[in-house]
Amino acid sequence: MKAGDLIQYRPDTGDTFLGIITKDPGIHLEYNKVAVEIYWQDDGSYTYEHVEVILDPEKDWLELISEGR
Repeated sequence: MKAGDLIQYRPDTGDTFLGIITKDPGIHLEYNKVAVEIYWQDDGSYTYEHVEVILDPEKDWLELISEGR
């Protein structure tokens, strides 16, 4: 997982939102966990998401869908 990869978020509402990882994984100081910064295309916001959540196959509401080269 690295900058340029595509993330998909699917909340319970049935909508789908796409985001682009803008920073390589690193320790997020507030949470003390490895996280990536994501730019969300629908509203132009940025969030930090934990890498372990994105890669967990049981948490299919947030997932890595395309890796950049």
